Amino acid sequence: MTTNGNASQLQLSTDLELLYARIKGESLTLVELKQSLKGRGSAMLLILLRLIGLGIVIAGLGLMLPLPIPFSNSIPAWAVMLLAIGMMENDGLCVLLGHLTAIATWAFIGLASVFAVGSLQRLLDIF
Repeated sequence: MTTNGNASQLQLSTDLELLYARIKGESLTLVELKQSLKGRGSAMLLILLRLIGLGIVIAGLGLMLPLPIPFSNSIPAWAVMLLAIGMMENDGLCVLLGHLTAIATWAFIGLASVFAVGSLQRLLDIF
C-alpha cells in the first residue's frame, strides 16, 4: 500500500510541477505583453475615448459575435480585445487598431449580408 501512496504522491508532484510551469509560462507571456504596451498616442487616445459612438461600436460588435456566419465571430472578438487592452493600458495604437478592426468587421458583415441577399434572390429566380 505504501507503493500506491508513493505513486500517487509522485503523480501529484508531477502534476503540480506541470501546473507551475504552465502558470510561469503564462505569466511570462503576460509580462511580455505588458512590456510591449506603452502609453503611445495619449492625445489621440483621449479623443477616441471621448467619442460617444464608442459604446455603440462595442455594443454592435457584441451583437455580431453570435451571428451564425462561419468564421465571423473572431473578427469582432479581436476588435473588442484590442479596444479593451488599449483602454486599460492607455495605448493609443491598440485603440486605433481596435477601431480599424471594428470597421473591418462592419465591412465584412455588410458584404456577407449583401452576398447572402443576392444569392437568395438568384435562388428564388431559379424556382
